[in-house]
Amino acid sequence: MRTIRTKVYKFNELNKEGQQKALENYQDINVFHYWWEDIYLDIQVIEAHIESFDLDRKEITGKFYNGGYTTAKNIIEHHGENCDTYLLAKQFIIEFEEAEKEIRVEDFYDYFNDREKQFLNDLLKCYLKMLEIDLEYRLSSEAIKETLVANEYEFLSTGKMFS
Repeated sequence: MRTIRTKVYKFNELNKEGQQKALENYQDINVFHYWWEDIYLDIQVIEAHIESFDLDRKEITGKFYNGGYTTAKNIIEHHGENCDTYLLAKQFIIEFEEAEKEIRVEDFYDYFNDREKQFLNDLLKCYLKMLEIDLEYRLSSEAIKETLVANEYEFLSTGKMFS
């Protein structure tokens, strides 16, 4: 039997070079296992759904569970007034309520259907932007460092995690 003694360090105890190496070695630590889940849960609260997204192609698809008007009302209830989704929802509700008063019943369905599709498209673009911002943050040195410190990982002086 042999005994090996190794010095291990918390992230903040590493020298600058070791910290930089740790950040490089674990740059994907925050994007394992459904990193987008919180955003998916947020859109479900407003009764909408993201079916798929591709950040490289800037594409996103989704749907409303119970229509655009219901989703817009849920956004007003659950999102802050300074949020882009809130502003979109507010505008959609105003247009809907004005159209209800001004457009003939037989023309309302076509108008509303087109406007609802546009609202969904605009809303999904907001969520695509949220996904982009969230991923950018998760890949940032700041977020990686927060994760390494918060989880009290230990490292060798080379920046490699000790296990």
